Amino acid sequence: MTGQRLFTLAALTLLAVACNREAISPDEGHERLIDFSAYFAQDATKAQGEITGTVFPANDSIGVFACYTGDMVYDLTSVSPDFMYNQKVTYEGESNWTYSPVKYWPNNESEKISFFSYYPYISSEKALTAEDGIIGFSKSYAKGDPWLVYKLPKDAPYSQKDLMYGTPQLNQEKPTQSSQKINFVLKHALACIADEVTVQMSQDLYTKMHDSLDISITGLRIVYSNLTNKARLVLNSTDEPIWKEVISGELQTSRTYTSEPIEGKTFSTAATTNPAAMTIDSGHGLFYIPLQIAGQPRPQAEITLSYTVTGVGTNGSFTDTAVKVIDFAPGDASKKQNLVLTLNEHFNLFADIVTEAANGISMPGDLAATDLDVDIDYTLAPETFEYTGAVQTFTVPRTGTYTLEAWGAAGGKGTTVGAYGGYAKAQFNLSIGDVLYIYVGGKGGDGGASTSTIGGAGGNGGWNGGGAGGASYTSSDGWKGGGGGGGATHIAVYPIGVIGISSLTQLSSYVGSEGHLLLVAGGGGGGSWANNSAGAGGGTSGIAGKNGDLVALSPWYIAGEYSYGALGGDGKSGSGGGEGNGGGGGGYVGGNAKTTTNVGDHSATGGSGGSSAANKTRYNYVTDSFSTTDGGHSGDGQAIITFVATISL
Repeated sequence: MTGQRLFTLAALTLLAVACNREAISPDEGHERLIDFSAYFAQDATKAQGEITGTVFPANDSIGVFACYTGDMVYDLTSVSPDFMYNQKVTYEGESNWTYSPVKYWPNNESEKISFFSYYPYISSEKALTAEDGIIGFSKSYAKGDPWLVYKLPKDAPYSQKDLMYGTPQLNQEKPTQSSQKINFVLKHALACIADEVTVQMSQDLYTKMHDSLDISITGLRIVYSNLTNKARLVLNSTDEPIWKEVISGELQTSRTYTSEPIEGKTFSTAATTNPAAMTIDSGHGLFYIPLQIAGQPRPQAEITLSYTVTGVGTNGSFTDTAVKVIDFAPGDASKKQNLVLTLNEHFNLFADIVTEAANGISMPGDLAATDLDVDIDYTLAPETFEYTGAVQTFTVPRTGTYTLEAWGAAGGKGTTVGAYGGYAKAQFNLSIGDVLYIYVGGKGGDGGASTSTIGGAGGNGGWNGGGAGGASYTSSDGWKGGGGGGGATHIAVYPIGVIGISSLTQLSSYVGSEGHLLLVAGGGGGGSWANNSAGAGGGTSGIAGKNGDLVALSPWYIAGEYSYGALGGDGKSGSGGGEGNGGGGGGYVGGNAKTTTNVGDHSATGGSGGSSAANKTRYNYVTDSFSTTDGGHSGDGQAIITFVATISL
């Protein structure tokens, strides 16, 4: 009898687990349907026939994996995606997403399910027989994060599609409202190069050719080599895609793009100034896997530009090609490496032709390629980073000198406006494949208005070091709490803290590790509850908020250079404001703020701005390239990285 009872209890336990892991029908009490939605985090990288916006296209599908973990949180060492395995979820339009068989939330609100996704959907059966694109998935019973294997398509770049992954939705519980959905933000998993090619003429070439010869661009061919052939994309990623090596078969491959005949792209040297650059929109930027396999050569692109040179006022012309081979870094997903090609010249008989034309002698009718040898060089479009509230990355695509520019964020408003963030600029010599970490400061929060019974709340400090504003006293006049200080913007060569946890990756994390920093632009101070203004960020010492006895910054600070050792106080975070006072701006040295515990001490002090600095002690700093400006930047911070020139390191 005892054995029968034990068997019954075990059977009931197994049944309960099975009910939780499988789809439970509504008539069993599981009435809350698991519903989905998805959108693109940024415009999809251009390709033939691809989407161009952030809205998910109707009648298209994502693939979804889900792990049921009961009352436990997600642990990749002990769970597998057997609750949903590569489930096709289709957008029908009008906010309606469908899939079959449907799944329902467990009744126990403490039970958890973790969800993962990718786009575009392909069935597991088709993936196993596919020659390229998505060619496989992790097993439904395999412990760990779900993943897919991607192989670069043979016809790339002509009809290649985007590959995207959804931000994971971990430890989700039964929602309180039936309208709540599991919402995936889809991000790029592939990088892109040469989606757009800009061709310009060097000033020297224009000067030599003026009123003598015209150049017409007639064709473009790009051969990409040393590309990673296939890799494994782990779907549990939030900031950047996680690619893993697949060491089997062909490790690297090549692809070729050849343009249609190009017409109407002519540099007319009859123009009074150097003709404007021309854009060759290939429409076929190559998507490639942003992974460098250890021990394998870096990716390369061999660019062949076909051109025709025509003598002005003659029938003489010839056609030739210019070839350039470039290395490029594996790159960052979602970022395009657009190319800028500059036409330069190497003279043979060309100098004599120009001299004769200047003397009124007609151009010869039998111009030949030996008369002019056009060479090309390339640069890269500047990379701009806006505020996101998290660390961003930049992979150096070409060895050379780069200009780093940073703008700190402005302080928030109190009764008075917050101060502007500062500006800093410096140049550094960087090697291909180096990774920079960019932290763009957030604007300080505005103070809240007071009432006769409640003081105005102080504004939050801006992300990356801004100090919080102080609350104001109670008043029916509506005096506002102090504005939060603006966050600093900084660029570093190493990410101190924990990537993905914003509170652990801010500027204050670099206390004692200042050598990892390259550039810092200070944030502006927050405005106060009364009429004393805040101090602007920037400069080598920041600007003090307007209150006579306020000391702006620590006296040991060495202008424009990093100093090692303790920073003191709040380190690089701006100080929090006192009663109605503005918060200090973040900076290499955070701006001070007037603090008080005395009720009624309405000192009305605006926060001080944080300071800016460049790391002149690093070996790759370009001498005398650092400059900084007080204030001048409103709103959130910003950073721009610009390629300057090729060098050998």
